[in-house]
Amino acid sequence: MTFAKGLEVLEAFSGTDRSMTIPNIAEKTGLNRTVARRLVLTLQYLGYLECSNRVYKLTPKILGLAGEFLQGRDIGKHVTPILRSYSLKLGEGIS
Repeated sequence: MTFAKGLEVLEAFSGTDRSMTIPNIAEKTGLNRTVARRLVLTLQYLGYLECSNRVYKLTPKILGLAGEFLQGRDIGKHVTPILRSYSLKLGEGIS
């Protein structure tokens, strides 16, 4: 159950909520502040969150989770033809 709550905290960060305080995270996830704080501190210790002036945001380490997923799905083989097509249209390389 704790693992699922930790994932809820990570999912709380979005395009509009890129940085949040513990009360913001607690409100968005529906967790009480004590639980939210404990989860946030654990995620910070693991390197998935960083804190500045009591405001937390995701770190690039989170991309490692997504990267492994994408790599396992051979996304590159699906994206390469699209990039090649746009590269030809633009007359420039795309990566």
